[in-house]
Amino acid sequence: MDTLYRLARRFTITRQGALASARQRARRLPLRQRAQIRPLMQQLVMICVGSSLIGSGVALQVAADLGLGPYDAMLSAVSGRTGLSLGQSSWVASAVFFTVAALLGRPPAALGVVFIVGNGIAVDTASELVRSPDTLLLRWMFVVGGLTLIALGITLVVQAAATGGAFELLMMAAEDRGIGRYRTRTALEVGVLCLGVVGGGSFGPATVVIALTVGPVLRRWNQVVTDHSAGRQARLTLANSEAGVVHLGEASGDHSEPNDDRAEDDADLVVGWFQA
Repeated sequence: MDTLYRLARRFTITRQGALASARQRARRLPLRQRAQIRPLMQQLVMICVGSSLIGSGVALQVAADLGLGPYDAMLSAVSGRTGLSLGQSSWVASAVFFTVAALLGRPPAALGVVFIVGNGIAVDTASELVRSPDTLLLRWMFVVGGLTLIALGITLVVQAAATGGAFELLMMAAEDRGIGRYRTRTALEVGVLCLGVVGGGSFGPATVVIALTVGPVLRRWNQVVTDHSAGRQARLTLANSEAGVVHLGEASGDHSEPNDDRAEDDADLVVGWFQA
């Protein structure tokens, strides 16, 4: 059982589960590496851009017609049985998940609702613009490109430090009741997978590929962005430190010229040491 639990912690098969897991991993990072709490406007921009990327990625996979990821396959089953668009179906599913989470004491934040609404709009808008490719190679390129866009969009949402979606709320509600959050996530992912199968959702070879790769691809993108942010913070800290030293020197009034003779003596000493 311990092996299965460790596997469940690392393995995720849906984009909603991947988002929730990425948020959990971000919280375990050292404080200096965590995504900073950003101004509201910056969070909104990052969430809107992330939602657009995710929606565009899903639209590419819809156009490829090789099967959708497990969560989107469940949404396609809802769409097929209700006549709603895929984006509208995502609103219905999220409303159900959010309602259950709220009843369990974990209501959604306003930015979480913005994320879901933006995601649905992006899926439907991009689906209207993207046309199905003619060759099998291009269709698989659409699948890979869509997966990359989805992972990048999730990374931006995680870096916004604002929302983890409905799955994260349900995982937190379960943990409040003594149930492991990763067990909850696995149960949710298996549940949406089964609903998609039973409901006649869009399944195919790409479904398996997406389920097996969405977690590793997301972790790679998240590591790249985290490393970039950490490096940028280190560069800013160094620049501020150097600026402080310069200002301190100016304040002390030390404007003396360098001693050229002493510098030449030091250089001769170093050369002589290497020749010895």
